[in-house]
Amino acid sequence: MMDKIKNKKALKVLIAILVLIFIYNLFNVKNIHFEKMDDIIFYSSLPDGTENLYGLTGSGKIYCFNYKKGKVEVVVEESDIIYFGGRERSLIIYSDGSIYIDETGGLEGNYIGEIEGAISGDASAYHAAIITAKGEVYICGKNSSENSNILGSGNRYELDEFQLIELSEKVVKVDCGLFNTLLLTENGGLYWSGDLMDKYTYTFKKHEESEDIIDIHSNDYTSFVLHKDGDVTGFGSGSDFCFLAVDTHGFNNIISFSVSANNAIGINNKGELFYCGDDIYNTNGLNNILYPQKLKGIRKAKEVYCSDMNAYVIQKNKITCIPLDKENRLKKFINYYNIFAPHYKG
Repeated sequence: MMDKIKNKKALKVLIAILVLIFIYNLFNVKNIHFEKMDDIIFYSSLPDGTENLYGLTGSGKIYCFNYKKGKVEVVVEESDIIYFGGRERSLIIYSDGSIYIDETGGLEGNYIGEIEGAISGDASAYHAAIITAKGEVYICGKNSSENSNILGSGNRYELDEFQLIELSEKVVKVDCGLFNTLLLTENGGLYWSGDLMDKYTYTFKKHEESEDIIDIHSNDYTSFVLHKDGDVTGFGSGSDFCFLAVDTHGFNNIISFSVSANNAIGINNKGELFYCGDDIYNTNGLNNILYPQKLKGIRKAKEVYCSDMNAYVIQKNKITCIPLDKENRLKKFINYYNIFAPHYKG
């Protein structure tokens, strides 16, 4: 008789555990893991609305890390594409130097010019910039406002064709913000045009005391620089400030970082992941800012790439997609009250 009672209690406990596991898997935000491809030379998201990560190989093959399907797909088997990326519009560069802009955020688009030796660049809703193997910068497009010149051409007129920007230093990266353009030189210097820190310039101006910068990123209202010592600095621009423009305290010892419209995610020198930006479970204006906090469950991270709703972490043998889901109300309710201690709660 006692054995039957014990068995019934054990069965009830087992059923309760299974129910909890089912609820956890049903409602909790889960990381998605992909196999890492060894032949990929660089990663980038596309402004095509899919929130997926893409990888390009040396032969022009393009992989899509599809987080909804949970698998890797080949979207381009072979091509002459050597670079793609951008915000709101896609910039595509081919090996012969031909440049295309895709207004839909895809990988096709319209031909806008040819630049000998083009290797990388960036595009915003208004303009595009190209870097050559020699470190030269070419820029074209519209200007964002009457007060500033995001093209750095010295006036407020748009450029229908690419124009060479004369600089005394070799440029290794360009970043097209909504209200400015940033150039990173091989010596760690930062040049900018447009609107930065409520200052305006019609030509590219070197930022004071900028000889220790190793990376740059922008979203609509904030530009960020990563210094050699691992500190990240945020600069406000445009008509409003975004999350990190006020304070980046705690976002340090960073070796790789990425930003989207609402957040920034960085990897420190221990391979740990830190998140800061909008609290996706609090929409109360300025009170929804989260200062840097470690994301649980991620170790030995090497690189990170953000879309507006996902973070893709490159690790040794895999790629982990962390959904930053603020639309699903069931997930919002459960994660807000921290019932199952989701990975991005501190």
